[in-house]
Amino acid sequence: MKDPGLQRERTSLAWTRTGFVMALVALLSLRSGLAHMSLSQLLAAALMSGTAGLLLYRGHQRSRYNGIRDEVVAMAGRHLAALTSLVVLTAALLHVASSLLRLMRYYGGDLIPENWTV
Repeated sequence: MKDPGLQRERTSLAWTRTGFVMALVALLSLRSGLAHMSLSQLLAAALMSGTAGLLLYRGHQRSRYNGIRDEVVAMAGRHLAALTSLVVLTAALLHVASSLLRLMRYYGGDLIPENWTV
């Protein structure tokens, strides 16, 4: 079933929503990284904010495609979806590493030197 009228608009809105959510998570990560002085959370915030900008740009551009073949548009979307997945996975791993290091400092005490920051 083809829906040539609204498909572009729905796809554009989906990219834009994803970009806004990633920007929100990047701001929360930035806040947490600054509060705990965590380099890994600040790095995750930087990665996510860059990807959020790409997603918002993609949402804006996607609504403007009219006569371009769908294969060209789909390939760029697949690449951006793969990049988004990789950034989300990396950010999650950075947050887990930061949380584990904070827990080890709290409960372990002497296990980790004081000058280590993640």
